[in-house]
Amino acid sequence: MAHRVPHPDGFAVPQTPALIPRADIASVLDAADVLIWTTESDQERDALLADPAIAELRATTRKRHVFTPKDLAGAIAFASPLSYPVVADQLPPLLDQALT
Repeated sequence: MAHRVPHPDGFAVPQTPALIPRADIASVLDAADVLIWTTESDQERDALLADPAIAELRATTRKRHVFTPKDLAGAIAFASPLSYPVVADQLPPLLDQALT
């Protein structure tokens, strides 16, 4: 049973795990329509695609990966008000490309 974290307003917020258990990673990734990888170089992209576990995913066979350029990877990682416009401008076209 998950612990409940009391909210200052009197509401309870269920605690959720921050990480996917290692044993479940392949099935979780395989269930995704699109995978977004915060890569910063072509070498990182190539290393991911060379991994046998990644190569077997439905997203790989359907070519539904988004590999971010360095500036977008940084904007996603920082997740600040200054980075949101970068993500909003750059990520949707990449998602559209992966899905069409």
